[in-house]
Amino acid sequence: MGTDAAQHCAVLDAIRSTAAAAEAGAAAYASSATSNELEEKLRSRTKELASEQRSASAVKRVLASAQDELAAAQELRRSDCDNLRTAQQAAKRNIKAAERMADEAKHAARAECEWRLGEMRAKVQAELREQLDPLQISMEAEARRADAAEAERSRLHNKMEGITHTRQLRINPGIPAKVQVYPKNTWTRPTYAAHAYSQGQCATCGAHRLLKYPHRTMCCRYACQNAAAAQRRARLADGGADDAVVPAFCYKIKAVLGKRFCDPDQLIAKKRRNKLAAADKAL
Repeated sequence: MGTDAAQHCAVLDAIRSTAAAAEAGAAAYASSATSNELEEKLRSRTKELASEQRSASAVKRVLASAQDELAAAQELRRSDCDNLRTAQQAAKRNIKAAERMADEAKHAARAECEWRLGEMRAKVQAELREQLDPLQISMEAEARRADAAEAERSRLHNKMEGITHTRQLRINPGIPAKVQVYPKNTWTRPTYAAHAYSQGQCATCGAHRLLKYPHRTMCCRYACQNAAAAQRRARLADGGADDAVVPAFCYKIKAVLGKRFCDPDQLIAKKRRNKLAAADKAL
């Protein structure tokens, strides 16, 4: 009895242990299934998280690349702005340099033009001086010759006056008339014995003196004669001499001396030719 009870207790214990083991196995199986599900969920969650992380990293990379591109674009824009500013400044400097060079070229051209004009003016003046110096010398020589001829005519006139006066006195000493009547001829010849010195006003000094010659308005003073000679030389030098004025005694001396003395018409023609030649040279 005791053995059967012990066996029965052992069987009960075995059954209990088997049931416990079965429960434990079922629990273990259930727990393993749960753990597998959890692991699967964890694995899927991990995969999702990894994919999300990968997408986040991709987004981060895209964002970083976009930021880099934006920075590069900003840097490029900044460099373009700097280049544009530099180009504008260089263009302004080039424009100022071109304006300065243009001003310098204009001033240089003006200076060269003024220098060339000065050289041309000096050359023309030198040529005119070279042309006018012989002309002035010739005119002065002509004036001196005219003065010498005038002095010679005055001397001959005085001589003829003295001869005529002496002849009149020899013919009829009692007649102090101005006109001597010759019996053989019907014409009268005027004598200058009474008119050699006449009263009048001198055109040079303005004094009322005895005029040396009746056809002049100049007294016998040496200063007045020199002044008149200087005025005559000036008129001959500038070409303004009056060619129509010829001393009246030239005709008388020509009538007395003939062709040995100068012809007034030839003298006038010569003066006119000299003035025309001087005008042509001056032009």
